[in-house]
Amino acid sequence: MSAPNSQRVRLSAEEIQAIVECITRNISLDVLRSISIFGSRADTTKKGGDIDILIECDSDSIDKYRIVQNLRLALYDHLGEQKIDIFIYARNRSYNSNRENLFYDMIISSAVKIWSNTYD
Repeated sequence: MSAPNSQRVRLSAEEIQAIVECITRNISLDVLRSISIFGSRADTTKKGGDIDILIECDSDSIDKYRIVQNLRLALYDHLGEQKIDIFIYARNRSYNSNRENLFYDMIISSAVKIWSNTYD
């Protein structure tokens, strides 16, 4: 499992660590493949903005809505209440809605990976 340099996103090393820890506690490492930041926080030339998190998984059997709710609460505890968007994407494209696949295709090219499973 690896975590790249925090200077590639507009988050502190402590914020990245909190995000990774919250996610790896809530999603099994058997299915979790990567965690990325997208949107304005992935652009070092911008200021402000919410935290947009992309979570890629291999499983189509995880309860996305329950996990997002649990992650939001855990992240608020660690980062304080702020706007956090969480997008969980199953790598098996047939499990996702057409809208989810289109959204993923739109954001993946500018997303910055902050954690990756060694199997990735």
